[in-house]
Amino acid sequence: HYAYGAVFSWVIEYALGIKTTESGAGYKEIIINPHPNENLNELKAVLKTPQGEIKVCFKTENGKTNYDIEVPPSSTATVILKGKSPVKLGGESGKTTLKITV
Repeated sequence: HYAYGAVFSWVIEYALGIKTTESGAGYKEIIINPHPNENLNELKAVLKTPQGEIKVCFKTENGKTNYDIEVPPSSTATVILKGKSPVKLGGESGKTTLKITV
């Protein structure tokens, strides 16, 4: 049913903020920009892609949000978190996981 697909798309693309770039088809290049808020303070998902699994988890407690993000080694990702400078994962950085509290 269309509604189920629309909800899934919203969760992946907006709430978790997982998007592929135009030049990085197949999730070779990823932008991760999650959007926790007062109504959605905890979310965890694994997205299976041709490159491997992308994992994004966030949980907000006492005004702080904990993020746990993992990308496949064959992908590069730019992680954008509110109030922080963008962080690069994969590619030349060699780092595929990010655990941070904002």
